[in-house]
Amino acid sequence: MDQDVILIVDDTPANLSVLFDTLETAGFRVLVNTNGESALETVKEARPEIILLDIMMPGIDGFETCRILQASPESKDIPVIFMTALTDTVDEVRGLALGAVDYITKPIRVETVLARVNLHLSLRKLQKELEEKNRQLKAEIAENEHLQSQLRQVHKMKAIGTMTGGIAHEFNNILGIILGNTDIAMDDVPEWNPARFNLEEIRTACFRAKNVIRQLMYLCQKTELMPKPINIIPIVKGSMELLQAAIPSSVSIRLNLPEAADRIYGNPSQLHQVMVNLYNNAVQAMEEKGGVLEVSVENCYIGEDRRVDKCSGCIEPDAGEHVCLSVSDSGQGIAPDILERIFEPYFTTRRIGEGSGLGLAIVYGIIRNHGAGIRISSEPGKGSCFRLYFPVVHKKEDDSGENTKF
Repeated sequence: MDQDVILIVDDTPANLSVLFDTLETAGFRVLVNTNGESALETVKEARPEIILLDIMMPGIDGFETCRILQASPESKDIPVIFMTALTDTVDEVRGLALGAVDYITKPIRVETVLARVNLHLSLRKLQKELEEKNRQLKAEIAENEHLQSQLRQVHKMKAIGTMTGGIAHEFNNILGIILGNTDIAMDDVPEWNPARFNLEEIRTACFRAKNVIRQLMYLCQKTELMPKPINIIPIVKGSMELLQAAIPSSVSIRLNLPEAADRIYGNPSQLHQVMVNLYNNAVQAMEEKGGVLEVSVENCYIGEDRRVDKCSGCIEPDAGEHVCLSVSDSGQGIAPDILERIFEPYFTTRRIGEGSGLGLAIVYGIIRNHGAGIRISSEPGKGSCFRLYFPVVHKKEDDSGENTKF
């Protein structure tokens, strides 16, 4: 059992001897100094629980020593008990005003010293327990607020997804009618007729609209695609090769990919869509000044004491083994108020016509559908990093060939 440390500061050998023997016999670890200067150095090294401080000493007196102790963040919480032959009320008030917790008058009575020391030790321990409970309570409140924010985000995304699914279904029916009638009309209109060009434009627009519907289906999880154990590295490479020609020369690419990574359950086409959207998002963040697009894959383990992200839209990964895919850029970063909304469908900071606001919403839907996690770190002016955590497929699961519908 650790002994409580008591520091005695007194320039009178007789007082030091009595106090040392009394406190050591009572089970305390006792440190001794004969002046204020050496006491301040001892406090830095030993961190005593209580200081018994004489007022009248050579060099800096007890009042000045107490003032210095109270001015330091490292020692201001250590209780100081003055020992003095001064009986003037003014001196007592001065000492208490400087931060002392008590007075012991000389000549010293050992019973009084032990009683005061034990009292203030108990108060100090209670104060520490209260501070720790207060810290834990604040942490629990912060975590509960974050979880409530996440829950609100989930309900909002679910409501938007339900509405979007209905709109996409009706829109798809309307497009089918437009596209069907356009094809029939094109059969009746010769290629030399100017109306033929207009019909081809309508047909092209319909296929673009169908692509939007496909993205909406990803968002609201209306598609059921069978997952399988896969290696994510070829998907990362393939999606990067597809987009590399479109990435401006002002953006350099760094791929940190191991030769092999643990396998995950995933749908390759959906994960390809995730990569493309994240790459595009990173490149757009570096349009003005250029920068570095860095993509990394690594195996990692998330402990039970995993931290909770500040971003309300993030999905905290479950504890266990994961494959972590990170996509980072050195662009303009994301402001905190924007960070809270980046996964909302149709939310965009770009000008009208430059973005649909669906890219990151689709990423969110696919990652949630995969049972994976998302963490984001970003700072305005310093870039952003999206980390995706995919649960590892263990060998027994891999060999069993069991699949689960997304």
